[in-house]
Amino acid sequence: MPEALTLAEPELGPAGAAYERFLREAPETGDDYLRTDARVRFEPHDDDVLLAPLGLSVSESTAGAVLAGGTLPRAVVVPGVPRERVAAFLAALDGSATLARARISGGLEPDAERALLKAAFGVALFAPHAVTALERAVSASELVRFPGSPYEIERNYWANMAAVRRASASSKPASTTHTGASTRSRSSTSSPSSAKTGARSIDPRAASCGAA
Repeated sequence: MPEALTLAEPELGPAGAAYERFLREAPETGDDYLRTDARVRFEPHDDDVLLAPLGLSVSESTAGAVLAGGTLPRAVVVPGVPRERVAAFLAALDGSATLARARISGGLEPDAERALLKAAFGVALFAPHAVTALERAVSASELVRFPGSPYEIERNYWANMAAVRRASASSKPASTTHTGASTRSRSSTSSPSSAKTGARSIDPRAASCGAA
């Protein structure tokens, strides 16, 4: 069996070591989408249609409402928000309700809404239409270094990249073809030469007989 090849780690030098130390010690600011941590950064807008997975249930706990079931890998606690408020919000999500409409139906105060979205959005609540619209403009895989959920990408960043893509596409000059013009030009210039070479004229009566 051939011996496995092992490569020594590259020597980065003092500058490289200092940069690695900076990355390890730098606090998470929430603006770096190239890190490997799986965290929701996509923010919902009032006009987004929100959806929840089928089978999602809401229960009460001393910490607040608890979302479980459906496709959730684990229970999600919404701290400080009563179960009935979260249940009313979820009941309003009929497939066409926006965040603004569900907020009114659920009677959510601003603090309760922030707590619910912080805990559940991108995990138990989703805005698939908004994500799909951005995905059609620029694929999420083109924006991140490590694959993950599209909700891990900051929405403003994604929208800006989509705008750049559209502007770049619209600024490209339209390609034109001159095949037809060239053909007409060749045919028009060849007609006189054909007459000069003694091209025979066809008797209309003979042509009609041939067509028959």
